[in-house]
Formats: sequence, C-alpha cells, structure tokens
Amino acid sequence: MGPRRLQLIFRATCHVLQDTALAKILVRPGNHPVMKKRTLRCSRMPNTIGKESTNLQGHRVIDLCHHERLETMESGKKQQQQHHFVLVHGVCHGAWCWYKVATILESAGHRVTALDMAACGASPLRAEEVRSFDEYSRPLLDAVAAAPPGEKVVLVGHSFGGQNLALAMERHPDKVAVAVFVSAAVPFVGRPMSLFLEQHLKEHSTPDSFLGSKFEIVERESEDPVETFLLGSECMKLNEQDLKLATMLVRPSQLFLKDGTMTGESVLTEGGYGAVSRVLVVTEEDKMWPAEDQRRVAASCGAGVEVRAIEGADHMPMFSKPAELAQLLMDVAEKYA
Repeated sequence: MGPRRLQLIFRATCHVLQDTALAKILVRPGNHPVMKKRTLRCSRMPNTIGKESTNLQGHRVIDLCHHERLETMESGKKQQQQHHFVLVHGVCHGAWCWYKVATILESAGHRVTALDMAACGASPLRAEEVRSFDEYSRPLLDAVAAAPPGEKVVLVGHSFGGQNLALAMERHPDKVAVAVFVSAAVPFVGRPMSLFLEQHLKEHSTPDSFLGSKFEIVERESEDPVETFLLGSECMKLNEQDLKLATMLVRPSQLFLKDGTMTGESVLTEGGYGAVSRVLVVTEEDKMWPAEDQRRVAASCGAGVEVRAIEGADHMPMFSKPAELAQLLMDVAEKYA
C-alpha cells in the first residue's frame, strides 16, 4: 500500500472519529427516533468515542473516551501518563466546539470531558432562565467536585470560559492540577472576575467593535429583564464547514456583569484560585483580543502565570489550530499533573 493511500486512509479515519465525537456531544437520548442508544460506536474503529452519563446533580456530562481508550507506547519507553481534560467553551458556544481537540486528546489515550454550561449547547435552559453566574457554572463546579479522591483534572477554558475555570479553581483547588486559559483573561486574586471584560467593553464600544454580535434585552415576567449577547458570525474566522456548524449552534448567553460572584473583590483568594497553576495560551492572530494585549494581562498577573503561544491561531484555535492546541495541552498536563 502506497504512502498516498495510507495518508488518505488516515485522514478518513480522523474525520470519522471527529464526526463521531461531534455527534456524541450533540445527540441526546430520545431526541431522535433513530439515535436512542446512549453510546455511539464507529464500526471497525478500535477506539470508541463516548459514553454519556448524568452525574449526581443531574447535569449532562460527555465523557469522550470511556470505552477502549487508545494506548500508545514507544518501544522501550514508559507509557505516557493518562490525564483527564475538562473542556469549557466560551460565551454562546457549547461542548460541540471542542470536537476536533477532544478527538486528538482521546486518541492519544487521555480522558476528555466536554461540558455545556447552563443554557449553552444542548442544555434545555434558556439564557434568561439562568439566575446567576454560579448557576451558569454549575455543570463545571459539579464535574470538578465529583472527581475521585486523589484525582486532579486539567481544566481548559476558552475566552469567557476562563471565568468558569477561576470559580472552579477557587471552590476546588485540591482537585485541579493546572488551569489552561485559551485566549482567556486570567483573573486577579482579590479583584473582580468581571474586571477585564468590563474594561474590554469600554475600550471597544464602537458600533463595529463586536463584529456583527448582538445585545438584546429579554423581559421576564416576575423579575428584572436581562441582557443577552449573541456572537456574530464575523467574530468566528472559521472555514466554511465549521462556520456553518457554529452559526447553527451558537446560542444567546448572559455576560453576568452585575452578578455578585463576577463583581465581588473577595471571591478569588490566594489559598483557593491562587493556589492552582495557571497557563495562558496566547493566540497570535487573534482579531478579537490582540496577542500583545493577552501578554500584557498575563504579565500583570505576575510570575505565577506561564505564557505559551500558538503561531497562526485566531481567537478560536480549537478550529484553526486543533492539532497544535491539543499537543500544547498534553505538554502542559505532563508538566503540571
């Protein structure tokens, strides 16, 4: 069999694994008359993607590598340690945005849990039904809390997802090996988590600043109205297929700028959030948050934050540079976990 044919078979295998991972994230039992099984299997693939479960708190958790994980071992060398990566999406997105990175990590033998925050992805809630940032973050908080004794997870948050990571680190510092902020602001100990986002909104408040994104006031019967945000397609510099997927799946979200957890100055402490190792991944071609601004924020956090970069990555490296991001995450996990 020639090298060209082997390359084509390899690419086809990768596409099947990615599509299976995406389907597992998006399909909920009972939603489709054909897809009612809890586990999706890929025929003739030795490594099966996925088991869906509901944890004790009732949240839907996607474990993308429950069955028959692929074990890789170089001849004469020790097998690489398996890590548990917990992936958190940014505003308006869902677990679905990680399907490429999750496939690579899982194929390398790691455990991957991709979560939908409340009212995101396949969550049955609507944005206006989420009462607080705590409630929005609950799927992550419960997933980290449920980690078995002695196990530490590798948290990965994209963009706004960095706020969720910070809260989980504060609540469960003993269960987090390292937190990776992917094009995400790294909050300060003793300062509001909303600080950077508020500054960013003030500095970029022109009509063209949000690249087609929309703010909307949603009325609620017995409570004050809430403001929701929907990411515009111009914010997502993706290839044609990924852009079509994203525009079909993004949902309005709240930014929780008036929420007490986001605005409180004593929420993040040195003994909680500050006790966990942090890594900022700079996306060099980011148009929403320029790389120099990312580095400036990281520098202001002090020596406790390691900075890494991905050349050629835009604001959504899980789409633009999935292989590079996955390798970076594995390298970080090996260093800190």
